[in-house]
Amino acid sequence: MPHYSKPFFRAPRGLWYVQINGRQVNLGPDRDEAFRRYHDLMARGRDAPEPATGDSVVSILDAFLDWCQEHRALRTYDWYRDYLQSFARSIPRDLLFERVKPIHVQQWVDAQPGWGRGKRGAITAVQRAFNWAAKMGLIGASPVRHVEKPRAGRRDVVIRPEEYAWILGQVRDQEFRDLLVVCWETGCRPQEVLAVEARHVDLDGGRWVFPPDEAKGKKVHRVVYLTD
Repeated sequence: MPHYSKPFFRAPRGLWYVQINGRQVNLGPDRDEAFRRYHDLMARGRDAPEPATGDSVVSILDAFLDWCQEHRALRTYDWYRDYLQSFARSIPRDLLFERVKPIHVQQWVDAQPGWGRGKRGAITAVQRAFNWAAKMGLIGASPVRHVEKPRAGRRDVVIRPEEYAWILGQVRDQEFRDLLVVCWETGCRPQEVLAVEARHVDLDGGRWVFPPDEAKGKKVHRVVYLTD
């Protein structure tokens, strides 16, 4: 019987892998299922078909996540990972990309009643993965490019001054209180409050300036104007 290394868990990806012929084979996120596939591979030998290889949907999603981990911010990678792993669990593991249809995506999001507006982001994540694979030459045209997304919801919740004052009155932690005050005074994004450093601060201009590669969209400078 051929000898394979034992399965191992890659925490940042939330997936089990096994090393075969110098290549890491994705065994999925579930430990018991990963070891079942591992023992199946050992029993069938090295020439047996490996899981998540070739043009399977899972292998395409996995390749896209590898690319995201290398070329995108950790928060962006985590966002894609959560949606794509959920989608991968909803389809047969050996489903080939040419057999995936828009109905697979639609049934997946319809089975998530708690997502609400998140369904649009879920569909976007899957479409982005297949669009990337097409641009990289891994596949032809994306098979899910025509999935209809729900309309984007409007963020129309406005915190009134009296509500803001009440919220501050409930906060006892001074550092957290400072964060709330800065968000209220500047209107900046919460992640910008956590990311700002001394190098971003322009005291003479009364502002923070994030370079394009650190700003949302990665195209132009992000400027946050400060109050007195």
